[in-house]
Amino acid sequence: MSEKQRIEREPWNKNGLLNLKETDRILVVAPHADDETIGCGGLLLKYGPQTDVLLLSDGRFGYDHKDPAATPEKTRILRQQEFKDVMAFLNVRKYTMLDLLNCDVYRYYSVVSKYDIREYDFIFVTSRFENSQDHLHAFYFLRKMIRAQHAKARLIEYEVWVPIPDPQVILDISDEIEQKKQALSFYSSQLKCYDYVNFAYGLSLYRGGRFKRKSVEAFFVEPKHYYLKMIVRALTTYSFRQRMKKVLPFLSD
Repeated sequence: MSEKQRIEREPWNKNGLLNLKETDRILVVAPHADDETIGCGGLLLKYGPQTDVLLLSDGRFGYDHKDPAATPEKTRILRQQEFKDVMAFLNVRKYTMLDLLNCDVYRYYSVVSKYDIREYDFIFVTSRFENSQDHLHAFYFLRKMIRAQHAKARLIEYEVWVPIPDPQVILDISDEIEQKKQALSFYSSQLKCYDYVNFAYGLSLYRGGRFKRKSVEAFFVEPKHYYLKMIVRALTTYSFRQRMKKVLPFLSD
């Protein structure tokens, strides 16, 4: 597949509804155990048998720090088992755990980049809009790896903590939402810290309302000339024009 063909292929219809083929090979990259289910649980329920999951961190710091019995090592072991249980429930084809130090993913590009991504058609990873450093570096790593390995995969970004500002691609998970909530319930260690089940459910309802569907997962795919468009948008905003008028009075009406 040429670079032009890779860029022009769109795995969604004119309404932005994701529609993958049975022959497509998919990779979902999760910085932490549970990210994959929050952002792509419905996707995994639909396409699990043709999907691999790559878990980057060991999750050792994701515990209730008020619990005197909790320790990083106990949490690491518990979260790994939770992740395995979720993978079995979602019926994914294969999963890999890299066991990188939680919160230090940025240090390990040399480790992550050894993972061969050349067989995949689509790679789902946490978006560039996330506020978690592990999430952001997962995105930067995969984008760099696609170039370095000359991979054919189309990079598709999913949301966890920060809603994507302008998603162009959606997946209707109305039939899968209850199972997605059930999958998240396996992460009992994380539910002690935050109600991720209702968090993900609320996000899917919010997206569903936006796209006039019951429950939706939303994604971002970098369009052509993305950064040029961002620059043009910034230069043409009302606030920018107002600031420039103070510097260049001749711009005033």
